[in-house]
This record gives sequence, structure tokens and C-alpha cells, in this order.
Amino acid sequence: PLTYFAGLLPALTRACTAGREEFWAVFDRSLRLTLLCSLPIAIGGTFLAQPIVDLLYGPDYAQSVLILKILAWSAAMVVFRATLRHGLLAVGRQDLALRAALVAVSLNILLNSLLISKYGMLGAAFTTVFSDLAWLTISIADFGRVIARLNWISYLYHPLLASVAMALSFYLLKEQNWLLQAVASVSVYGIILVVTGEKETRSWIQKRRMGVS
Repeated sequence: PLTYFAGLLPALTRACTAGREEFWAVFDRSLRLTLLCSLPIAIGGTFLAQPIVDLLYGPDYAQSVLILKILAWSAAMVVFRATLRHGLLAVGRQDLALRAALVAVSLNILLNSLLISKYGMLGAAFTTVFSDLAWLTISIADFGRVIARLNWISYLYHPLLASVAMALSFYLLKEQNWLLQAVASVSVYGIILVVTGEKETRSWIQKRRMGVS
């Protein structure tokens, strides 16, 4: 994600200079792609936390399983939020990006001071999720107020539908090997996107067909 977003900011900045239509084309595609990638991170982390911890650290770290499940959602929000943040930076609203970061950090410090002493690492994990959710919410609000209101139904419909199918696949295959679960569930996610005609998936298929022809 860091590598991708390092290249996104100059691309958005150039597009903003060229005009609103060019900016929106770059932004729209990036938001769709990051949303398509972020939801599987959250769902995969939720269902595969146990085997991942067992594989990397062994049974002595079993308490980390729930923490990983929680933090997987934080990771998804960080990936999804970044396009909104870079959009604000590209149009010269660094002040709004900084404000959102300061609010999230302040909330993080406050909740950590309240929750860690009582709930330990579980409190720290929930604090991270709440802070990232606040940051994402502020970024969405700022983007809608300064640049444009987004039609969230068009962005979320296909990925959420595919995510439900992905989660259902994990649940139905929970007794199977975790690698089989991962491959099957990611495949289901992709198939649902193709069948429902998700914009970026459809564009990718069309380009592949043109390349073959």
C-alpha cells in the first residue's frame, strides 16, 4: 500500500492541474481499487487469524488471534482511507488532512489511557480500530464538503456483495485446510465481482480480451 500511494499523490496532483474530469478519473479508479482490496484484508484476517498466528508464532501466542482479527479491520480502513486523504492533498487541503490525523491521534491517546489499564492489548486493538474509523469518517466528510459528495452505493454495492459471499465461503469451509479456505474464498470474491459486473473487474476483462485479440 505504501508503494502504491507514493505514486498516487503525484498522479492525482497532475490530474488536478489538468482539470476536474482528469482528477475524477484517477480518483474514482483508485477509490474503487482500494475498496476492492481492503475488504478481503478485513475478512481474510478475521477468518484466517488462527492459522496465521499458529504458523508464524505457534500456540504460545494464541491470545494474539483475537487481536489480529480486530486489527485486520483497522488495516482495511487505513488502505481505504488513503485515497480520500491523497485526494485532499492533491487539491491543496493539507490542513484538513492534518486535522483529521490530529483528531485520530488524540482519540487514540485518550482511549489508550482509558482502556489499556483495564483490557490490556484488547483495549489497545479496539482503540486502534476506533481511531482509524474516526479518521476515515472525517476524511469522507471533508472530501464530500470540499471536493464532491460520493455516491457510496455505486462504490460499495459490488464489493460488499462479494465480501458476504467470501465470508460465507470461509464459514462453509471452516473444517478444511486453511490454504484451501483462502484460495476458495478469494476465488468466490473474484467470481462474484465478475458476475455482478463490477466496474474495475469488467474493465480488466475487456482489456485482457483486447490484448488476446
